[in-house]
Amino acid sequence: MNIVKATKKYEDWLGLHIPIVGRDLRLKHEQMAAALFPFFRATFYRWVQVWPEVCAELDRVPHILSVGDLHVENFGTWRDTDGRLVWGVNDFDEACVFPYTMDLVRLATSDVAGDTGQSPGDEAEGVGDGDFGGIRARNGGGRASICVG
Repeated sequence: MNIVKATKKYEDWLGLHIPIVGRDLRLKHEQMAAALFPFFRATFYRWVQVWPEVCAELDRVPHILSVGDLHVENFGTWRDTDGRLVWGVNDFDEACVFPYTMDLVRLATSDVAGDTGQSPGDEAEGVGDGDFGGIRARNGGGRASICVG
């Protein structure tokens, strides 16, 4: 199934569950067509469809409760109930049980899609350094790597 068919199928399904505002959907499609990052953010349904095939090796790991649609804009600050300023993930509308690797690969991919000016390898390595630091420490300091793309 290609992206056009997948999008139509997803939007048809969505329309069975919530009212669709045609004007808003057209705006979303325009934003998706304008740049890679908005397209990436708007197509998590497609990511889930192709993940098992594109990242088959990374799919064969423990599945845990995950953010799902994790990307660089899903982090932010807010005040907790005690008024303290905290930072972390602020969007859980796609949370589900997925391979633990999915959040890491999706975050690294969003960093690349966001075009920060770094090479894709440097961006993915930065995510890997942060997210795999604890794993490396427990495994004798070996290098961690993740697949992007």
